Amino acid sequence: MGRATVRSALIPLLFLLASSPLHAATPAETEDALGRAKAFVYSKFADGSWEKAPEQNLKSRDNTIGSQWGGQTALAAYALLAAGDNPNAQPKLADAVAFLKQAKLTGTYALGIRCLVWARLPQTPEVKALMKQDAATLRALMKTQGPAKGFYD
Repeated sequence: MGRATVRSALIPLLFLLASSPLHAATPAETEDALGRAKAFVYSKFADGSWEKAPEQNLKSRDNTIGSQWGGQTALAAYALLAAGDNPNAQPKLADAVAFLKQAKLTGTYALGIRCLVWARLPQTPEVKALMKQDAATLRALMKTQGPAKGFYD
């Protein structure tokens, strides 16, 4: 299974965690499942990110390499942060945050998910500036007139 499946793997995981099992999971079972899910996500980490390509290629028909490049790393980092992992204790997560800090993202999805990462980090002046920059970019990408007003793309 390639890194492209990280996002796809998280959706069933979230469904399984949210659905009502035949019996209520014990706290230990829940922690075990979460640990296995996080281990799976970390296992797909390579070369400092969860991206399929080291850089964006806007000519690609594959959005994960093209317009939404960076979104896979943002989603995986957000999921791990939301699950309680700390970049100070997890080198791969720290590398992913460093990647996101320098990555030039252009897609609304990738930028929006990266904003969720910024919201999960300690609110240092650097993180606040990055959030402000991404929010300004998202506002600039929003349609301001016509029937698509308020939408993107």
